[in-house]
Amino acid sequence: MKVLILAGGFGERLEKGLESYVGQYQSQLQEWIQGKPKALVPLKIGDEFKPLLAYQLDQFRYANIPFDDVYIQSNGKYFDQFQEFALKHGIPNSNVMNNGVMKKEERLGPLGDLRLALETIAEEDLLVVASDTLILTTSGQIDYHLIQRLIKNQKQSGGIRMVVYEGEPARLRNHGLVVVNEKKVIGFQEKPQPPELPQSNLINASIHLYPYLLHHKIKEIHDKRGFDESVNLIGLVYQQFLTTVEFVEKRLDLGRVEDLLRINTLEVKP
Repeated sequence: MKVLILAGGFGERLEKGLESYVGQYQSQLQEWIQGKPKALVPLKIGDEFKPLLAYQLDQFRYANIPFDDVYIQSNGKYFDQFQEFALKHGIPNSNVMNNGVMKKEERLGPLGDLRLALETIAEEDLLVVASDTLILTTSGQIDYHLIQRLIKNQKQSGGIRMVVYEGEPARLRNHGLVVVNEKKVIGFQEKPQPPELPQSNLINASIHLYPYLLHHKIKEIHDKRGFDESVNLIGLVYQQFLTTVEFVEKRLDLGRVEDLLRINTLEVKP
């Protein structure tokens, strides 16, 4: 099995939040956020303080996945930073791929990045993880057993296995929702806006395990749709390929500057 970390985003929400933030710890926030992709923003979890992506690598290590099998799909803007990270953490330099995109407006989207990566990655089962996704336990610690469970349960169920978590009602409209019957996916709803009501409280955590047989289907879909950022790959294939869900307790929420302050245990005084 190979692992692909999709890191083609530009992390603009945190940077924009920093620009408009007025309060304590501004210099500290600048050091953490400015000029960095979200995956490389340092986080304090438990007794450790390191980039979000380093915690993901801990999850892979716990599942006995060698770092030679871990790939990072970056954009052109942050490519050098991801290469430096890879060198420091034992990921082969050749496993960091550059899609050449320098501006948000030119993004290829997850499907486009995945299609490019498949030109390099061998046809094996593929675990695809968004670089800003980190799964925690209810107590707020890293869920080190996640990848092990995911692989084991996918072998038992077959098909595609995707990670979902229960979202807060107030935030459901900001996410892609997954409709399930028991553990089988029967539908998707992308960021429902009024008057449309959410059809589910389960949020797509952007961690998907694809069987190697799906590689050709991914290429076929991309060749038809092109670099369309709005394409939900699983939404196009779940009716043809059995897709089941892995329930998790909690996903790290790092969308706002205030989230980062809370995670790094800096309390904002009124």
